[in-house]
Amino acid sequence: MESQSQHTHRSCSQVLVLREPDSIWTFEARPSILAHVGELHEALTNAGYSVTPIEIESAADLPRALASFHPCECVVFNWFEGFEPEARDGIEVTQQLDAMDFTYTGSGVLAWQNAQDKIRAKRLMRAHAIPTPRWQALCEENLDDWSIYPAIVKVANDHGSEHLTFDSVVYDRNGLANRLGELERIGVSSLMVAEYIEGDEFTVALWGNGTLYALPLIRVDFSALAPGLPHIRTFDAKWDTDSEVYHAIKLESASGLSPEIQGRVERAARAAYRAFGLRDYGRVDIRLRDGTPFVIDVNANPDITSEGSFFAAARIGGYNYSGMLDRIVQLAAERR
Repeated sequence: MESQSQHTHRSCSQVLVLREPDSIWTFEARPSILAHVGELHEALTNAGYSVTPIEIESAADLPRALASFHPCECVVFNWFEGFEPEARDGIEVTQQLDAMDFTYTGSGVLAWQNAQDKIRAKRLMRAHAIPTPRWQALCEENLDDWSIYPAIVKVANDHGSEHLTFDSVVYDRNGLANRLGELERIGVSSLMVAEYIEGDEFTVALWGNGTLYALPLIRVDFSALAPGLPHIRTFDAKWDTDSEVYHAIKLESASGLSPEIQGRVERAARAAYRAFGLRDYGRVDIRLRDGTPFVIDVNANPDITSEGSFFAAARIGGYNYSGMLDRIVQLAAERR
């Protein structure tokens, strides 16, 4: 594994941190968001960069927002995730940055599209022989075509586990029909159902272009959940800091795995990273059943706040927060 001290040479010194405006966040969420923003800016500054915040509402704002910057003199830290359904605006931002010839951190258009559309993602994994839970697109007309339980119902183009709750795991045909009806009543239409894999869950943080480095594996610890609840990271578990489940589910070092099992998990993650066309950094979520790793999600733009699983892996790997962000910026700069 690489060490933090290996990366001291910088091919750029100016970083433009691109993100959504504060006004899109709810009053309750804003303090937490602003704290993460301040932390990221401070960490990049401590890494030796001149940091300029850039706030936009859509890709159409980019020509104006970047008019005074030269593409060859900076790297855009792309922290714009989007707030439209299917993250269309996030994809459009990467398209516009490409059109303007700016180098930006993270994956490009194709990888965003591959990862965002879960049905497309499943087909891609099947084409590359990457183990993934069995699945099908879901609608009222094909309910009876599904017979594998327990199962999990997901929004096929979700962003950040939106609409994922403990009720998303169903145990029979009636439960599947009820969950489908609940989501359709609130206007959610693009749905899929997949086999629910019982087993340990790991997040695999990877970075690199060409040569990939896997950071230490992180195991998701569900042991503090109330008995009977399915072991999934719901929307609240990921984002609602006031919820009990947010504090119940922990991220821990996956120490104690045999070299063989660790190798299988990392190989599956690397295969997914490459198949999806990820670059600079990404995260692959895996469930392990009977020694077989099943890829359940591929993240082209994973959470890289200090509370996320990517930094949890980087910290175990010997990186502080500044060092992790510095490495991401340098991976982008080296591509240029």
